[in-house]
Amino acid sequence: MNLWALLQPIEIIIGWILYLLHQFFSLMGLGQGAGASWVMAIIFLTLFVRVCILPLFIRQIHSIRKTQSLQPQLLAIQKRYKNKKDSASRQRMSQETMQLYQKNGTNPMGSCLPILLQMPVFFSLYNVLRTMGDIITGVRQPVGPIDAIQATDFQNSQFFGVKLYETFSGLPDISGRIAIGVMIGLMIVLTHVTQRVSVFHNMPQATLEGPQAGIQKSMIYILPLTYIFIGPMLPIGVLIYWVTTNTWTLGQTLWQVRYMPTPGSKAYEKFEAKQHAKKQAELSNSAKTQTKGQRAQPKSKNRNKR
Repeated sequence: MNLWALLQPIEIIIGWILYLLHQFFSLMGLGQGAGASWVMAIIFLTLFVRVCILPLFIRQIHSIRKTQSLQPQLLAIQKRYKNKKDSASRQRMSQETMQLYQKNGTNPMGSCLPILLQMPVFFSLYNVLRTMGDIITGVRQPVGPIDAIQATDFQNSQFFGVKLYETFSGLPDISGRIAIGVMIGLMIVLTHVTQRVSVFHNMPQATLEGPQAGIQKSMIYILPLTYIFIGPMLPIGVLIYWVTTNTWTLGQTLWQVRYMPTPGSKAYEKFEAKQHAKKQAELSNSAKTQTKGQRAQPKSKNRNKR
């Protein structure tokens, strides 16, 4: 069984969501065949997916915060087995590490779960857009409600003069390639800014030291540049999905840095300083309120005569 057969149930769900969103935006007056209704359907499909995995993102933040709080104990375990290279010692170190995670209810792989859940959606959407022509010719069966008529409507839709199934390499005119090039550039910028904020503002200072820090810092530049090679092979419909999800990710990262930063990071120090200043201001206001509410004590007449 190949990958696409495994993803078929997800493709059918995506087909239904795309179809219903397209019908909704068509009723809203965006029209059929012009591209706007299908583009909005792709954008809101992306937002729907991100909202669905939002609880996992919150759990991811709590998992990272718990993991960071366990760093002293993890370092103690590593130090205890530092000079022991035999397999039995390595196995005991792994067991103690996992027991520590289980005892504190955290999972080091929890931060990867939101990304892993998005990948099937991405590949499914890619395959649906890639095979729209096959649905029209009958080579492929309809994907949920997307039959030959809906696929034809999709194929005729355009975004900045580029049909939603077209790729950079398949475009004959320069204007279409510029449009796709701009979208790839947006993906690179959004990813770079997100990585930069995450590494330099939301990672503990201890993590930014040593050989691992060099790898993390280099990924700020290497990871975004992969889009230069991947982007030209993707249909512009998939690029719309990717730009939308990258925009969401950046906004989500900025929100996390401001309201739920990782302990030990620069953002956390600023957050703690703001919370301390806020608490001091509240105490000061409370003290002023109590002072105003107190009545002046009456003076004794005998005391005045003296």
